[in-house]
Amino acid sequence: MTERASDLADLQRALVLLVRRTSVPRVHDRILRRAGVDIDRVEVVALSRIADAGSLRVRALAADLGVAPSTAGRHATALAERGLVTRAGVPDDARGVVVTATDAGRRLLAEVRTAHAELLDAALVDWSGSDLAALARLAARAADDLTELAAPELGVPA
Repeated sequence: MTERASDLADLQRALVLLVRRTSVPRVHDRILRRAGVDIDRVEVVALSRIADAGSLRVRALAADLGVAPSTAGRHATALAERGLVTRAGVPDDARGVVVTATDAGRRLLAEVRTAHAELLDAALVDWSGSDLAALARLAARAADDLTELAAPELGVPA
């Protein structure tokens, strides 16, 4: 095995472990409790995607979440009923719906992200500032490159 192949195998194992450790429902529940919000984990993910995009068609939200449009529509409806997003029709598409995060939705998301950052800080307390900065830079670079790999499945251009 070449050094690159060995490094890629190590990276793959580390990424799988990282995803496993951070995808545990109890971890998400702990973040939500720390933020003091009462919202479903999946709805937080949907709200995050909507807020980060500015506005998003429900169909695009479905592709991003990897769910059926009807499922994404139910999440959007639940968020709208809580006042966290607004829903609007699409002028050139009678069935299309665009969702946009409200100020309340952005505030809730900020609280969740702050709680998440606090838990990350507690977990990585022994890391130096330069190590954290390097991880953030390399993780962002990897996410950008992996987005190109997943673009067709996410329904977005590469």
